[in-house]
Amino acid sequence: NEFYSPHYYGSDWYKHEGQGRAFGSAMLPRTPKGRFLDVGCSLGFFLDGVRQTSGWQVYGVEISPEAVSFARKSLGLDVRCGNLESLDYADSFFDYLHVNNVLEHVTDPLAFLKECRRILCPGGRLYLSVPNGLAESAGLLRYYKLEKEPVRARNGHLFFFSQTGLQILLQKSRFMIVYSRTYGIRRGLRALGY
Repeated sequence: NEFYSPHYYGSDWYKHEGQGRAFGSAMLPRTPKGRFLDVGCSLGFFLDGVRQTSGWQVYGVEISPEAVSFARKSLGLDVRCGNLESLDYADSFFDYLHVNNVLEHVTDPLAFLKECRRILCPGGRLYLSVPNGLAESAGLLRYYKLEKEPVRARNGHLFFFSQTGLQILLQKSRFMIVYSRTYGIRRGLRALGY
């Protein structure tokens, strides 16, 4: 809670809302509509954008009490405070889970993904996005080699996933990968020194 205080959440609300509107109109199936959960929903602007364009029932999960309060009071969203595993959603409750840049922050990624599987209905979809583990950890590894001291990621990342490692986690969680892609190659190349 100390790390994810209000200063952690960026401004640019209109970008997040626009991304949510685009996601809601382009990524979610038109019929049948269902229940959509955004895990790590921040202030809720992305979720609000999804709600505006999709017609789906939207829910959110966020660890920051301040962000949850804002999403509830200012945007009228159904957002719960806590980590996903502590919220006791019913089995097979959601039709779509959106987990964008969250998995690298959780203390037990396998338990987290198993919880995602439990609350996702049969035939439901998981959208999972994580940073490139090699690119994200390159600077930390360089520092450790030079200074011989442990280092912490300033962005709060606890895990750095390789593609193979992520595939193993998804398999152990009983997920099937339908589509996979890499994006943001420039950032990764910069992190690797190119």
